[in-house]
Amino acid sequence: MGTCFYGWNYHNSIRVEGRILLIWKESWVKVEVIKDHHQFLHCKVKFCITGQEFCFTVVYGSNQLDTRKLLWSKLSSLSLPIKPWLIMGDFNAAFDPNDRRGGRCILHKELEDARNWLDHGLVEEMKLLGTFYTWSNNQEGDKRIYSKLDRVFVNEDWLDGFPSVIAVASWEHDLKKFNWRIIGDVARSYEDCKTEFQKARYDLFSDPRNQTLASAERVAFQRFKQQEKVYGSYLRQKSKMEWIQFGNENSSYFHAYIKQRKRANRIAYYISEDGKVEDSYPKVISHFLNHFKSVLGCSIKASGKVDYVISDLGPVLSVEDQLALIKPFSNKDVKTAMFSISFIKSPGPDGFGAGFFKSLWKDMGKEISKAVLEFF
Repeated sequence: MGTCFYGWNYHNSIRVEGRILLIWKESWVKVEVIKDHHQFLHCKVKFCITGQEFCFTVVYGSNQLDTRKLLWSKLSSLSLPIKPWLIMGDFNAAFDPNDRRGGRCILHKELEDARNWLDHGLVEEMKLLGTFYTWSNNQEGDKRIYSKLDRVFVNEDWLDGFPSVIAVASWEHDLKKFNWRIIGDVARSYEDCKTEFQKARYDLFSDPRNQTLASAERVAFQRFKQQEKVYGSYLRQKSKMEWIQFGNENSSYFHAYIKQRKRANRIAYYISEDGKVEDSYPKVISHFLNHFKSVLGCSIKASGKVDYVISDLGPVLSVEDQLALIKPFSNKDVKTAMFSISFIKSPGPDGFGAGFFKSLWKDMGKEISKAVLEFF
């Protein structure tokens, strides 16, 4: 996890491998596991920025009715070191006769344990926005069954501390389906349109007077330019790079830049001189402000003059080396320097990168060299 997802941490339920996996970003929250049960994971969570804390229980209920009885008993007896309490997960249990559509009817005994637990008044169900049913057997026709298995419960202290929080069911899955259906695979569509345009242009080159091929080439070009805009927007949203151009030279830098951004995390805590971790956000701000004020707000005079006698005792440049450093630059020097710049370098204020000048060096090399030499 630390290698693939820098700055993230996780807890995998040791009671049942792979049944419950809790993942969090360490610069956002601090998580302390209190109890690891084979049907739930109970922990304490603290926001690094605001300092707010709450108890969080994620549930994965057993498929067996008898085994689930232990779940309700354990949830009723959990200790709450912090009063606000959030419970969510797949309970594999029905709380109401309408929690299933299709298949056999829900029996009273299936509701009894869950309803009794809820009647204790420890928590109340939070209304979910989105789809009511959270599970389906994906069968066809009359065999299709829908069930509401996933739920979110909170206590009054949670509602007081986090009044604006809402729960959403299946939103991410629906958005992904919508994106795939309407937008599709942006990168793949761009490559397909590019290939189609290149083929249409090649066909027209072989028969320039063919109006049918000329029309097909224009249509392919329009499709390609439109998809290029979509793909460019996609890259900019992911990388925040306004200078993105198209071509293979972008690939390595683009992906390296994305990885770097993933590693960039806000500073949410620091370690004091006595080794204590301080995660109070106001104190973190004050600590770093005071540090930079002490550095940037001071002027330091030279402690003394340079002792040339001592400096002469060390290695020194020969007369030939000194002359080489001050000799005039040549056109060859300018070209060597220009061609040492990678294609993936960000362009300058004029918007043109090194690749532009290198590709047109045959036509513009003399003018570029003249401008550089005049500068020196």
